[in-house]
Amino acid sequence: MTIKQDEVSQAHRMNTAPTETSTASPGGKFCYKCNADLTGQRRYKDEQGYYCPMCARAMDKVETAREKKDDDEGLVKCPSCRRKLKPAAFRLYHGKPMCKQCAMAREDMPGLKVAKVELRHHAAHDKKRLIVLGAVAGVLVLISLLSFFGIIGK
Repeated sequence: MTIKQDEVSQAHRMNTAPTETSTASPGGKFCYKCNADLTGQRRYKDEQGYYCPMCARAMDKVETAREKKDDDEGLVKCPSCRRKLKPAAFRLYHGKPMCKQCAMAREDMPGLKVAKVELRHHAAHDKKRLIVLGAVAGVLVLISLLSFFGIIGK
């Protein structure tokens, strides 16, 4: 029953006791992926046996990547919004393929829209403003003349 040096360094990294080189005891709990001793530690179990949390995360990442790859097969990215859609969801807008939502948004707003403004309202507003400014100027001139002749503010 000898213990190998690499098992000791691995055990220090994992904070577990090193395992013996002989076959595992029948009641031992070892990760079937990395052979880490899981006795007294958090572990998971499936039909193949026990596995540690680090191997569980690695397996989840691989499975997620595989599912994402399967999900993305046959999808095309819209050049405008970058969503991945089936090719049937695209339409041409000025010769460029894009998703229906982007094409409809561009058709609704083809460019800068300029609203036509009735000029008569602006003219009426300007006229009112001129009348008010003229009245204020007239009152100021009247006050300065009355002050000049000494009628007010001696």
